[in-house]
Amino acid sequence: MKLRYIILLLVIAFVGCKKDETNPPEDFQTKASGNWAITKVSYYYADDNEESLYSDEFTPNSSVTFSGDNSVAITDTNGVAKTYTYVAATRYDRDAEIYYYETTVRDLFTNYFAGKNGSDGPYKVKFADNNTMLWNVEVSNPQYNVPGSSAAKPSHAGYFYITFKRK
Repeated sequence: MKLRYIILLLVIAFVGCKKDETNPPEDFQTKASGNWAITKVSYYYADDNEESLYSDEFTPNSSVTFSGDNSVAITDTNGVAKTYTYVAATRYDRDAEIYYYETTVRDLFTNYFAGKNGSDGPYKVKFADNNTMLWNVEVSNPQYNVPGSSAAKPSHAGYFYITFKRK
């Protein structure tokens, strides 16, 4: 009889245990609101076999201010300030069991990077901590420009990464 109770308790323990559910994070507007600096931009373009065709990275040190009204003001390294509108949503990755943000900033990176080697999104956004925000996006079949060349070249995929640090 004791054996049955022990087996029953074990079954209840395993069946009754529910995996901890992660609560959704703060909305993007709240979490990102404030002053940031873009500290690193990197990107690469790949062929059909995922071999790198071209890559680059730079540190623009641009000032960025996200406001709760879905606007973002960016002052580039030349001191030119522009304001853009962004759209953000909270998403859940069931495979990785994590929440992340997805955001698109209309015309931001197309204009900011002079229409070359950039993407407006949608970017997958993660916060490494309260002071570091990481954006990344994969773009299918983009063209890229190599310095010194006037002709854009085709690629199978482009990968863009932007790191923000809170000021």
